[in-house]
Amino acid sequence: MTREQGTELVTAFGGEEAVEHVHEPFADITPDFLDHILDFGCGEICIRPGLTPVERWIAAIASLTALDTEWSLRNHIQIGLRVGTPPHQMVAVLMQTIPHVGFLKAAEALLLARRIFDEQGLLPVPMPRQTD
Repeated sequence: MTREQGTELVTAFGGEEAVEHVHEPFADITPDFLDHILDFGCGEICIRPGLTPVERWIAAIASLTALDTEWSLRNHIQIGLRVGTPPHQMVAVLMQTIPHVGFLKAAEALLLARRIFDEQGLLPVPMPRQTD
């Protein structure tokens, strides 16, 4: 796994500006932070077999909700939408985090998701029907 593969993944899921979006906030304090993300986070972990992109980003969104990291959660919700995760599925995942992370963290994540959905013209999010 290589930095090139990590860069390709970030660009494919985050768009052309994604590498700079991740690098820019850290450039004047730790310019090599992006190297670690591209080499390990994306070049090693995110390309492992076994999960679809949607499943991978569902796991990331649930984890980041637990950690209460708005900057990272915003990025991963946006990437989740790009890889094909429907908004109603993201809402279901965020609701599923309530017993594990609590109402407050889940509410913050849901409000952030709502802002992103609104920015992208995806509101209202239809509630899926109950299935047996």
